Amino acid sequence: MYKKYIFPIIYLLSIFIIDNNVLAKEINSVDIQKQFNIFLLKDNNQTIINKIFFETIYSDLYKTNQFKIINNFQEKDYKNSEKIYFLEYSLSLNPIDNKYNIDFYLTESSNKKLIDNATFISDEQEIRSAAHSISNRVYEKITGINGIFSSKIAYILKKNNTYELQISDYDGENRYVALRSKDPISSPKWSHDGKKISYISFEKNKASVFIHTLLTGKRIEIAKFDDAISSPVWSHDGKNLILSIMKNNNPQICIINIENLYIKQITNSYSINTEPIFFNNSNSIIFTSDRSGNPQIYKTSISNNDFAKRITFNGEYNVSPNISHDNTSLVFVSKENNNFCIKNINLLTQRETILSNGPNDSYPNFSPNDMCILYSSVKDNKYVLNFISRNGSKLQELEIPGCKILEGIWGPNKK
Repeated sequence: MYKKYIFPIIYLLSIFIIDNNVLAKEINSVDIQKQFNIFLLKDNNQTIINKIFFETIYSDLYKTNQFKIINNFQEKDYKNSEKIYFLEYSLSLNPIDNKYNIDFYLTESSNKKLIDNATFISDEQEIRSAAHSISNRVYEKITGINGIFSSKIAYILKKNNTYELQISDYDGENRYVALRSKDPISSPKWSHDGKKISYISFEKNKASVFIHTLLTGKRIEIAKFDDAISSPVWSHDGKNLILSIMKNNNPQICIINIENLYIKQITNSYSINTEPIFFNNSNSIIFTSDRSGNPQIYKTSISNNDFAKRITFNGEYNVSPNISHDNTSLVFVSKENNNFCIKNINLLTQRETILSNGPNDSYPNFSPNDMCILYSSVKDNKYVLNFISRNGSKLQELEIPGCKILEGIWGPNKK
């Protein structure tokens, strides 16, 4: 029995839809993880819409580096023991409601077993969303892991003397401006439900923390400080923000209750304490501190923060921590031979891995399924976003010509 999915046109309020002049470069690299063989059977009706639909699915699966996409299938070229998946679809326009009916089938070669099938109904404007949804289903059925193809990313775009908070699909398509300002914007962070973003704005020469509702464009100022503040991050229940606030001439970790604006101070030391993130369902925090003499990453409990456990030991400069959603991996920025690169620590085995080469990489964070890492990079005066797998294989690079892309952050999976 088919399941039906309808993709209506969603009208976003108080935003600026912009030209998608974004360069998304797919990177050929050999990954050590398993690759699945899949053959995509094109619909015979080769319209522009059909081409967009096919290329979206192809690109989604290809960019994961977990699929070997077969362009010309010849049965004799594959051993009987080698499993091959077949994705077949049909796309037709209903002249009555001017919507597209999309049927897809996912089968497996060894026994011709039907693994998944469904019918989607989509407007022309939402055809890429429908394709992403099919990619998610294919990815999950084959790998057993949730797909991330319907997720969004946010980033700061600096164009001349203007700053923009932009939102786009994970692959850089369908981008729009959520906020445009002549004053600097920094530290965007998604709420866990994907409906809001917090950030710091330097309006009126003061640092203010704002919460921005994406659907309506409404934003609320929840804190303003004369002194430096940084890195507001959401708690898992969406009721609090954790950030660094200047207290007695030193940055200290504090938690702000969004409803009553009550500020609770977590750290109290003569050292710098900054870049906090919630850990272990918001019962603990991970943060950067120079209490050992140079910047390192620590962990402490919110209820009993007298003792902070040091996490990083290799190198004299380790900052900007970000934790995977399953709490097993920590990515951060480390200085290696005068290059700022991305590293990963497996918190279960304590194994440390260098994921990037620099020279100026920053702001690492995980995809919703923890299989990819997004980070900002500057090289040869080019500001881009890089996407890599968990073992460091480069998957994609996003560039907007004539602009600087800063502080890319991956949003949660679309519900």
